[in-house]
This record gives sequence, structure tokens and C-alpha cells, in this order.
Amino acid sequence: MLVNAEALLRSALERKESRGAHARSDYPEIDDRLTSINFIVEKTSDGMRVRPEQRAPMPPYLADAVHHSYARYTPEATE
Repeated sequence: MLVNAEALLRSALERKESRGAHARSDYPEIDDRLTSINFIVEKTSDGMRVRPEQRAPMPPYLADAVHHSYARYTPEATE
């Protein structure tokens, strides 16, 4: 569990924005450039390494579902 916690913390530090449950007082805004980035944590001989990886675009049917869910549960963001 400690290894998992460290990996989670390292990737959270790399995401310099606030989004959903990931809120940072030093980066309070959403950064749209990070929308399509996943942070990958890898084990190396020197310890953990975090690297950004561009992910494929979301299929339209999933993007539509996310948009509707986001509008429903965060109406203040759509005003």
C-alpha cells in the first residue's frame, strides 16, 4: 500500500491543475492541455519515475456521456 500511495502522490504532484476530487491550492484552475494526458508511474533502478503520456481521444459516445454527467453533477461549471 505504501508503494501505491507514493505512486499516487508523485503523479498528483505532476498534474499541475485542479480537476474533480484532485484540488490544489497552488493550481486552482483546470488546465485543458492536461485533459488528454495520463501520468504513468514506472519502477526504475533509481526508484519511481513519472512520465506524461498522450492518450487517445475518447470515443464520441463516451464523451457525450461524460458531458451529460458533468453538466448534471456540476451545473455551476456550465453556467
